[in-house]
Amino acid sequence: MIDVASVAFAIACGFFTIGLIGCFMPVLPGPLIAWLGVFFHHAIMGIRSVDTDFVFLALLATLSVQILEILLLLGGGQRFRPFGTGVIGGLLGAVLGTLLAGAPGLVVAAVAGAIAFELFDRRRPGTIEGIRFARFVAGLAAFAFKLGCTVGAITAFFVALPA
Repeated sequence: MIDVASVAFAIACGFFTIGLIGCFMPVLPGPLIAWLGVFFHHAIMGIRSVDTDFVFLALLATLSVQILEILLLLGGGQRFRPFGTGVIGGLLGAVLGTLLAGAPGLVVAAVAGAIAFELFDRRRPGTIEGIRFARFVAGLAAFAFKLGCTVGAITAFFVALPA
């Protein structure tokens, strides 16, 4: 017989994983996908999950992250092109960092990989005309904020789960 709690936990963890991946890929709304894990776990488990206030606070935080990311990117940032050099560097860095140093390596190496690949891409003639360094910094700040808030929300979910 399948345990409902195990299924709900697996669904939540699946959304959390896709949400974390979405933080590295601009085509996926990572924080929103991670919030769906909280929502579905609460919907399946009811009172044996986090309370309703937590779900709404997490939604508010998720929407705030999405709005702040948009404002940062519009105010001076530029999204990495989907599957552009920064994204490829970030993904390679994330994989290598995770293999070599675990969770801390995931974040540090992903950021380092994105920066290194973007800077390498800027050395090619004709690729950076009109792009200011401030745009890159704003994009990096949006990425770091989005990733930090997503990891924080997932951690808060696990801490808030009743024993």
